[in-house]
Amino acid sequence: MPVDPNNFSSTDLDSLITGNVDQLEYNPAARTLTISGRDLTSLLIDSKTAEKWNNQTASQIVQTIAARHGLQANVTDTTGLAGGFYQIDHAIPTQGQTEWDLVCWLAQQVGFVVYVDTNTLYFNPPPDQTQEQTFPLVWTDGDSQTPFSSNTAALSFSRTLTVGKTLTVTVRSWNQQQRKGFSVSYPSSTGGKIRPGSATSPAQNFSYVIGNLTKDQTQARAAAIYNEMIKNEMRISVDMPAAKVVDLDVMHRIPVTGTGTSYDQTYYPETITRRMSFDEGYRMTITARNHSDEVAPVL
Repeated sequence: MPVDPNNFSSTDLDSLITGNVDQLEYNPAARTLTISGRDLTSLLIDSKTAEKWNNQTASQIVQTIAARHGLQANVTDTTGLAGGFYQIDHAIPTQGQTEWDLVCWLAQQVGFVVYVDTNTLYFNPPPDQTQEQTFPLVWTDGDSQTPFSSNTAALSFSRTLTVGKTLTVTVRSWNQQQRKGFSVSYPSSTGGKIRPGSATSPAQNFSYVIGNLTKDQTQARAAAIYNEMIKNEMRISVDMPAAKVVDLDVMHRIPVTGTGTSYDQTYYPETITRRMSFDEGYRMTITARNHSDEVAPVL
């Protein structure tokens, strides 16, 4: 809220979303105007590409796409040329998919996070335990005399036990230049505290066929897919007032403490939903996820 609600400009307000209006709905009986729109991700969603992208890295392609839409680019440089490997050229032959699909595909190949915030396209590694931006959630148990307390209005947890029973990822690839095929499964006999085959039920296997990878790239892709999958094991859902949490975004870490259970650990935001109404005021819902300490990622 501005200091003086009767006298303010846009510079006195916090900007939560910048985008374009897609649809207007006017109801003269109710005297209401409904505005629907999307952030500037829509510029990439609404644009299709059939380009070949010869001999470029993933980061160079993302920078080119950002520039053509007038977006600033916050991009971490990547190594290695993107796309299929041939004797001379490295190319990505697109077939009319949207530029956003292409950027998301590139992010998946290099293990990055991609999103648009205001007028900037971000293409960077995901946050880790060294990420400085944190949003701590604290729970304090009560007793017969004192009720529990928390800096949230509602906090709940869930755990997917099928992840804890172990899963494996197999990636198969045929490299045209080397004329060799590779098949790699992760985790191997050395993985985390829960090892393949150690659970009472057999491990779930997820198989992927990805073309034109080297042996090292096949191993890295299997590990990356596995590490992403196990992050679905532990989940939290948070509901709370949003007025003082304007800067929270998906690149924050969310450490949870105080429950005295295995749910006390770090989580990474998946969705952040802010809403305003006369009935509820200004509220925020957060969903976040991570693996447990018992299921360690492959390094």
